[in-house]
Amino acid sequence: MFITETWIREKGDEPVITSLTPPKYSYEPFPRSSGKGGGIGILYKNSLSSVLHFADKKQPVVTFETAIATLSISTRKITFVCIYRPPPSKNNKLKTSDFLCEFEEFLSSYDIKNKDTVFLGDFNVHFETENPDAIFMKNLLHDHQMIQHVKSKTHKKGHILDWIITSSKLKLSSQVANLNKLISDHHFLYFDIMHPKRVTKKKTIVSRDFKKIDMANKLHKIFNRSTVKRTEDDASIHDQVLWAMHASGLEDLILYVASSDRERSHLCMHVMEIIALIFKEQEPETLASAGVHRSLTEKEKDQRELEQAREREKAQKKANILKFSGRHSRFGGTFVLKDIKSISENDVIYHKPLCEVKRFSYDEGKNRKKISRNRAPIKTDDPKRRSTLSMRLSLKEFCIQFLINAYNPLMRAVKDALTRKSTQDNDETFYLWAMRFFMEFCRLHCKRVDFVSETMSMSAFHYIYTQLCTYYESVRLGKGEECKVWGRRSHLALKAYQELLRTLDFMSRCEDEQIRESAKVIQSNVFYMMEYRDVFVTLLKNFKESQCSRAYLRDLVESTHIFLKMLETFTKKNKNLVVQKKKKKRNKKKSKTTPGM
Repeated sequence: MFITETWIREKGDEPVITSLTPPKYSYEPFPRSSGKGGGIGILYKNSLSSVLHFADKKQPVVTFETAIATLSISTRKITFVCIYRPPPSKNNKLKTSDFLCEFEEFLSSYDIKNKDTVFLGDFNVHFETENPDAIFMKNLLHDHQMIQHVKSKTHKKGHILDWIITSSKLKLSSQVANLNKLISDHHFLYFDIMHPKRVTKKKTIVSRDFKKIDMANKLHKIFNRSTVKRTEDDASIHDQVLWAMHASGLEDLILYVASSDRERSHLCMHVMEIIALIFKEQEPETLASAGVHRSLTEKEKDQRELEQAREREKAQKKANILKFSGRHSRFGGTFVLKDIKSISENDVIYHKPLCEVKRFSYDEGKNRKKISRNRAPIKTDDPKRRSTLSMRLSLKEFCIQFLINAYNPLMRAVKDALTRKSTQDNDETFYLWAMRFFMEFCRLHCKRVDFVSETMSMSAFHYIYTQLCTYYESVRLGKGEECKVWGRRSHLALKAYQELLRTLDFMSRCEDEQIRESAKVIQSNVFYMMEYRDVFVTLLKNFKESQCSRAYLRDLVESTHIFLKMLETFTKKNKNLVVQKKKKKRNKKKSKTTPGM
């Protein structure tokens, strides 16, 4: 409700406002800036306080007073501009011409193109007459495409002094109600603004259940390396998926599940599998040495690889030049190879170009002996690549946070699940991979044994030795593709065992006395037990290239070398090493008894 000519002052009339305001309503005064009389008030429900906003009470006008309020309804905003124009008198010295000019400027400066703007109030201009002032106002409204809706008298003397002005596009219906003459000499105006019904659109909320997201399947096989070829330091599809996981905060969720006691007990193997697939094709050494700036070793390595590529290209060009001789093939010539005898004990006669003489062989032209598929050497298929620098830094930070917060409890939970047989078949391969990967990263970067204390014990040695023997027996008894699968699992166990030996060697050379003593205790058990000493000899004797790859053989030789070097160092430090020696048991000969006389 807009009330004009309230005669309420800015200060001192608070009790009057309180007594006149009905319950659950509020009153916003817009008093006259100077002098007495005049003023505008807005009475509204308290429920509209959040959607009704008032403009500055001090407007730059002189001949009339204003009160501006904006009502927000859904996405629609309706602005009400209440105007009270005092009638000209000797006291205020206001002229009608001044009001008309100032009101015209007010309309021009205001956003009257907005159809949801309503001008209302006491203008003190006789709209029903044809005097010059009324005609000027009508022409002004016509020029601005606005209309005045009140057609009935609003004053007790029969004049239309109170107006409601809106844009011609706004649909509005107004009515006039007579009030008691003792209350006011003006009548009460009320109007309705047509507002379309709110159309509620049904929103379809799509949510994903984290338990139904198979992250292992998303990361397991994203692309085929034979069809998609990318260079080093290039973002592969796998790297792009990992970066999307990093940007969405999924890595933090994985770390939370791995470190939370309640979540870890149910999802430990799932988390382990996801982490193993995240670091697919990554090397701990590459991640541990990753920095904001390229290291000197990386620069030298890249420069060396570039020089080798250039040398190969030059050699290829030179070979192509020598291959195509200037003479015609019919006049190629015949040569004799010295010190190479033919079947007739004479020097071999060579008819081919000289550029191919280095590839001369007696076996040329012979059919190679076919090797059966089950006896063919296994091709090593363990691709490694270097991701982009930003991806390496992200994975490095993930490794550090995982070692600090989640490695020991997660590995303990996984080991417990494997012991209780509550996992799927062959899930221990993820455990072996995680042991090898994160222990190597910790040894190269963090150099903190306490981060991997859960897997640095005699129980870890015993578990890996047991798995290695199981895989070895399965390889020996297996056939066909099944044998190769067990060979790959045996390779995982061997690399985990090798990393245990490397970490043990690192502990024996540590500056901390307590860590060296712990390493000495573990070394004593490993070196004195026959099973740990003879495992490498057994694996070397029974190696077959049709069952295990060349990479397996290389790691086996390196592990044997590490074990022997550690044993040599241990014997030098401990001169009282007890050596067991097998001695063949001899049967005592029975003494011959002579027959009695």
